[in-house]
Amino acid sequence: MIKIKDLDIPEITAGKIRDEFILYESSSSEFRSQMAEDEDFYLGNQLTDAQKEYLQGVGQPAESNNKIRPAVEQVLANIAAASPEWDVEPIGANDNRVAAIYNTILQKIWRESDCDVMFRKSCKDFIIKGLTYMYIYEDYDADGGMGGLKVKRFAPEAVFVDPNSIQPDFSDASSIIYSDLHTKEHIKVAFPRMADKIDDLETDHDRNEETSSNYSRDSLESRGVLSDDHQDKVRKYIHFSKVAVPMVKVYNQQDGSEKVLSKEEYEQFSANPEYENALSQGLFTEEIVYQTKIREICCFADYIYYDELRNIEDYPIIPACNEHIGTPYPAGDVRHAKSPQRMLNRTEAL
Repeated sequence: MIKIKDLDIPEITAGKIRDEFILYESSSSEFRSQMAEDEDFYLGNQLTDAQKEYLQGVGQPAESNNKIRPAVEQVLANIAAASPEWDVEPIGANDNRVAAIYNTILQKIWRESDCDVMFRKSCKDFIIKGLTYMYIYEDYDADGGMGGLKVKRFAPEAVFVDPNSIQPDFSDASSIIYSDLHTKEHIKVAFPRMADKIDDLETDHDRNEETSSNYSRDSLESRGVLSDDHQDKVRKYIHFSKVAVPMVKVYNQQDGSEKVLSKEEYEQFSANPEYENALSQGLFTEEIVYQTKIREICCFADYIYYDELRNIEDYPIIPACNEHIGTPYPAGDVRHAKSPQRMLNRTEAL
């Protein structure tokens, strides 16, 4: 008989999640700096301090002729002016009503998730930063506590991916981490079940967003340059990883049937003494098989809030890469437009 302990999955501690976060963050540091500069160029923050001082020294206004923003807005107007459309197509002759039900469900999810806004912001990330994420999740408080499926955009700066991934959908990543900062008061409201533990957690004030420190007379501030409001903040981590979950396949040698049991199901199934007798007589055989599932762990600082196995094989964070080059650090359209924009700024400064 298979030992129950052989069906356990490895423990993941909050310390290990933090170590992975530090590794992924350091591996993507150059990519994040480039993303910040790409966004600054879109906003018009294009001049370095040396360029600013030169222009002011020759009596010219320290301004750039920003051609990137109107080009981005034109593309956005073309691709995100309306909601995308989809259809669930019936296969059999009697599937029309089922297809109509699923179409209605998908439209409800889109509407209740405010996806028109999320979609536009995702398209903007795709063009400017070269990468965007949509997250599919279960909202247990939706519909009066009955629960529901929701979709939301994740900021590219808040997602940290295994740097060894080479697939454009990051499906081969060993793990993906979503991490951001929350004030302690906000966590107490959003996660009331752990309100009594918040005050003792370690604080963190380092934002995910960066800035290029480029200059613009209009002083457009991104999140990378916002001043700290000195409220105590805690870093949240949501760690997604693919795990091979051991299961037990039981064969009935009498009728040829078989069933696959989880650890809990096998523990209950094997507790029957008649099963052990039948196993010893060769009426049943069993073996360990593995199913790939997504493990999701949420922790705040060093406190693990939950650790659950999702009954899915693919990551619920869906990336879209603009120009994928075999790494989880793609380039956007603005990246390629910066050089001609710099040349324009230099020419107009002569």
